[in-house]
Amino acid sequence: YDGKRTVLERGPASLPRVRLASLHAMLPQHRSHTAVVMMDTRPAQLPADAPAAELDYPQLAFELNRGYACQHGYDLLYLRMQAATCRHELLGERHPSYCKLAAVAEALHRGYALVAFLDSDAFFHNLTLSVPQLLSLHRGSRLGGGTSAEPAAASFGVDQPFSFGPNGGVQFWRNTVTCL
Repeated sequence: YDGKRTVLERGPASLPRVRLASLHAMLPQHRSHTAVVMMDTRPAQLPADAPAAELDYPQLAFELNRGYACQHGYDLLYLRMQAATCRHELLGERHPSYCKLAAVAEALHRGYALVAFLDSDAFFHNLTLSVPQLLSLHRGSRLGGGTSAEPAAASFGVDQPFSFGPNGGVQFWRNTVTCL
């Protein structure tokens, strides 16, 4: 995706107990220990012959996050959902917010040490900060997850004053025993 790495169209994937059959992924060759993960029902990129006026927010956020990932040497995984929901092997059809966890689980299962999940309308504002620097900067706040020397296994963005809790649209996960 940076001109040197190849983005592959990938068929349905599966994990134990979670079927991701409704997702198709554009997955780069695994080259980094960090993955930026995005997901939407809309395509990440428009066809080359599409008018620029058709650019939608997910495509803009994808391009911004692609630039960020390239700058820091991260892999960018865009999972394109084929339906608005995903399916759990035992529990059946699940709400789209559950699908985010399945996408994170897919990246952790692939062996990434650090996963940053961003909704398709979210992007990294400060391109100079790496994900570890961003988490370190917010250590002690809700985003950074505590004040101990041990980094948090999972951290969520907060969109105060619009809500009082974590925002599931921005998630950071470390591949630790606690996350699996």
